[in-house]
Amino acid sequence: MKEKILKKTSDFLIREGCRKVTVDEIAAYNGVSKRTLYELFLDKNDIIEQTPLYCNDKTREYYHEVFKSHDDNIISVVLGGHHYRPNSKLASAFRLFADAKKNLPDIYENVEKVILEEHRGDLRKFLSKGQEDGLLLPDLQLDSLVTLLPMLIRLIGRVEYNADNHLSNKEIYYQTIIYYFRGISTEKGRMLIDDYLNKINNIV
Repeated sequence: MKEKILKKTSDFLIREGCRKVTVDEIAAYNGVSKRTLYELFLDKNDIIEQTPLYCNDKTREYYHEVFKSHDDNIISVVLGGHHYRPNSKLASAFRLFADAKKNLPDIYENVEKVILEEHRGDLRKFLSKGQEDGLLLPDLQLDSLVTLLPMLIRLIGRVEYNADNHLSNKEIYYQTIIYYFRGISTEKGRMLIDDYLNKINNIV
């Protein structure tokens, strides 16, 4: 029942915002009593805090499925990201994170610590797998990479929404992420990237 409540509450918070909703409204939207909510959660802040964490779990599940769909090949995942667009559920989760950060910074700070640690752990595993497969250089400083790569992704997002920017997200990704990974790839990894780049350049 708790997971169902978190799923519905995430939709409700995305629509109504985190700050102004009440426990009564959350209970009514889920079709349960306040007593039921308080049996599962400490208070409204606990509900607000656990909802983004639930969304984060679903986001991580999605990314793991993406990785599996590319045969656990990190270069294929990176190249696939050139055509990536967040699905509606992911876009909604990002809106919820942004709203919590803006309106409930103390709660968001606690949530962000957990999210960053989990995503860094996932990224470290992906990068290590790339090294094991002989696609990424063996002497990479993974501690630095798991901090740097998310920063690059966030930077791309900021540039895309800059009114003075005339480059698409796809073009920025091409010029930054793909070429960055080419620089940290082994010859085997670079061959995969160069083959992809030659194909899309020939299409253009």
